[in-house]
Amino acid sequence: MKSKSYKLILGFLILISVQTYGQVNTCGNEQSNHPVDKRIIEIRDSLQKTGIDTILIYSHWLSTGSFNGYGKVIWKNQGICYQLKIPFHNGDGLYGLGQQEFKILVNDSIIDFFFMNRIDTITVIPTYQSINIRHDAIHFVEISYKGQKFCFVMRGLPIEDNPDNTLSKWFFLLADDNVAPIRYIDGIEVHKKNKGKRNKNR
Repeated sequence: MKSKSYKLILGFLILISVQTYGQVNTCGNEQSNHPVDKRIIEIRDSLQKTGIDTILIYSHWLSTGSFNGYGKVIWKNQGICYQLKIPFHNGDGLYGLGQQEFKILVNDSIIDFFFMNRIDTITVIPTYQSINIRHDAIHFVEISYKGQKFCFVMRGLPIEDNPDNTLSKWFFLLADDNVAPIRYIDGIEVHKKNKGKRNKNR
C-alpha cells in the first residue's frame, strides 16, 4: 500500500514539474522558474557584482519529457577558469536539485572557443537532418563579457546531426552527456556519441 502511495505521489510531482518547468530559459527577458535555471542566473548575477565580467551560464535538459538535466556556471578570474555544476534529478526515487560540484578547469577551452571562432557572428544554425522527436533535449547558453551578452538556445538533434557546424562543436564542448536523447529504430540504438569532440576538462 505504501509503495502504491509513493508511486502516486512521485507521479504527481513529475506532472507538476512538467507543468511548472515547461518553460526553460530563453534568450530575452522571459526566464524559467526551474530551480536549475534560477540558480545559474543567481550565481551569474552574484559574480557580476564582485566585478567578474566573463561569465558563461549553461543548462542542458536531456529530455523535456522528464526535465532531468543540469546547469553550469563557468567564469574566469585572474586567468583561472572555474566551473560550478548544478544537477537536477527527476527519477529513480530522486527529485530536486543535486549536490553542487565546484572545480577549477584545466583550461578555458569553452570560453576560448567562443572568442576564437567568433560564435557571436555565426549565422548558420544547425537544423534537423533526421526525424524530429517530441521530447528532444534543450541546450541553453549565455555568455557575458565587458557589458555584452550573447545567448543561444538549441535542440539536441540538430547539434548531433551537424557535428561539423561551429556552433555544434561549442555545444559538444559544453555538454557532459549526450547532446540528444538516444534514438532507437526497431529496437536498435542509432545514437552515436561524438567522443572525439568532448571537453578534456571533464
